[in-house]
Amino acid sequence: MSEKGIAVNISRRLGEMLVSSGLITSAQLTEVLEMQRTSGGKLGQLLVHKKFIDERKLLEFLSRQFGIEFVDLRNINIPIEILKIIPENIARRYGLVAVAKEDNKLKVAMEDPLNIVVLDDLKMMTGFDIKPVFGAESDINAAIDKNYGIKTSKEALDDILRKTVNGTTEVSLVEEDANKGGGDDLISLEATGEAAPIVKMVNLIISSAIKAHASDIHIEPTYKETKVRFRIDGVLHGQPGPPKKFHNAIISRLKIMA
Repeated sequence: MSEKGIAVNISRRLGEMLVSSGLITSAQLTEVLEMQRTSGGKLGQLLVHKKFIDERKLLEFLSRQFGIEFVDLRNINIPIEILKIIPENIARRYGLVAVAKEDNKLKVAMEDPLNIVVLDDLKMMTGFDIKPVFGAESDINAAIDKNYGIKTSKEALDDILRKTVNGTTEVSLVEEDANKGGGDDLISLEATGEAAPIVKMVNLIISSAIKAHASDIHIEPTYKETKVRFRIDGVLHGQPGPPKKFHNAIISRLKIMA
């Protein structure tokens, strides 16, 4: 029997369980199996594509059947140090994203957590034992877009800070003007020619917000840094922020742009 034939037989058994559970109809299963036989593809993806079943309902069902946890990625903030364990190209190729780490075990949300070959590759690549969990394909793609964008923003911000020349002089002047409550800092920031790093920081914040589809940008000073947060789907998500000494210069730049 061909690999495609084996896949269809496995899909049929899974589909029959979905029918028995009342999640799809026999007619829907027959239609999707025929699509799979002629064009290939995974049963679950075809069912979701045809809108025969909600993606999360399907994954909750699979989670119960296989005893593998289902993780809803929509409201999870993934730490950058966890994210970067798996390179972006690997995450996109296999449809997965690292979400947490405990001791030597890495939890990875996957479209197909039953793929032993990928699990073995991940273990060899990362050096961690892999705990696979189900994740919705749409959520995984969104998490990759959003969170690897944050990683890129952090690297870009670090690069700007490394290349900053005379940053201390520039910032101290702006802070002094801002503390006086005057508007001269709005002019001097541009006129001195030293504003380029600040302009780049602000542009980075705004472009990152657009990429993340944020509705709001929240900027506030904390003890050590300028805290930057994006409101995405009603939830505030922390972003890489520059040192606090740049805060007034950033606010001045935003006033110029307003």
